[in-house]
Amino acid sequence: VIIKGVVIHLKIGVAFSKLDFILVDYLRCQITVTLNTGAPLKFEMDSINSELNELQRKVEDLERENDRLRRRVEQYENANRDEM
Repeated sequence: VIIKGVVIHLKIGVAFSKLDFILVDYLRCQITVTLNTGAPLKFEMDSINSELNELQRKVEDLERENDRLRRRVEQYENANRDEM
């Protein structure tokens, strides 16, 4: 029995410090499920896992950039406060 075109809809919630949750929609991961061997499903899942790992790395990069920008804003705010 082969079922093709199963659609998985994943949402990854990413919490930033002063922002609400940003939902990264990982839409329409096409998975071919082969029930008699299971091999294609494992291959597809490995592929999805590697893509999710890549997304996680990008999220971590964004979090670092967010922290850097927040520190920069704090420096500007402190400098403005000192000038007053």
